[in-house]
Amino acid sequence: MKNKTGAWCMGIASPEDFNPDECVVKIETAYQNLKIELDMKKVFFGADNVS
Repeated sequence: MKNKTGAWCMGIASPEDFNPDECVVKIETAYQNLKIELDMKKVFFGADNVS
């Protein structure tokens, strides 16, 4: 990983431009801001519904 080669970066970006540390920070930020609502009534009435 330190040399930015290998399967981890294949298909995501070119090995020259890929920054695995920046990618991990973005993933962790997205994960921390993820909200899962299990109450379907709240999901439906709180959503942006297009009719």
